[in-house]
Amino acid sequence: MDKQTCPRLRSDRVDRIVAGFLRTLVDHGTNCEPAELARTGAVALDLATACLAHHLEAAEEPPPETRAQAMLRRIDTFVEHNLGDPDLTPRRIADHHNISLRTLYTLFRDRPAGVAGTIRRQRLERCHADLARPGLRHRPVQAIAAHWGFTNHTTFTRAFREAYGTTPTKHRAHALAGPSGSNGRTTGESDASAGSPGHRRSR
Repeated sequence: MDKQTCPRLRSDRVDRIVAGFLRTLVDHGTNCEPAELARTGAVALDLATACLAHHLEAAEEPPPETRAQAMLRRIDTFVEHNLGDPDLTPRRIADHHNISLRTLYTLFRDRPAGVAGTIRRQRLERCHADLARPGLRHRPVQAIAAHWGFTNHTTFTRAFREAYGTTPTKHRAHALAGPSGSNGRTTGESDASAGSPGHRRSR
């Protein structure tokens, strides 16, 4: 080690102690016996550990906005992986992430659909896509709805019509009719952005 490689540490108290010790070690280390170098090396390691712990403590708590965004990403992943569970509710999401319902709703305050509406929108999107898949043409509409968490066929049909302007059955028939319907759009459907399900705010 030489003086140029000696770390330039911040000038608070812990850093000054470590920096001073390392500078002294660089200046006088060549005059030390092997046993002395071993002992000073252990001291240097302890001081460096204390310095690192000091900085980790200061950086341990990220800003509230960062923590909120990280939690929201975790929740989004959890929702995506559990869309097929009919018991996926705001309460379950909050309990799973050890937060209150109020905190959960606050995290979703910038999403017009809210928590329940976001779940419903994503479920409808999955159903909309599956109904247009040729490989699933023989699976009943109700079975596809149930696969994505809809337990009531009437509720599903009403939500689908509200979101896409057509019934699930008509959407499937049009999507699977041939090249003219290969894009999965149905008569009465609006653009994806305008017809995205869950546009009404729901907690």
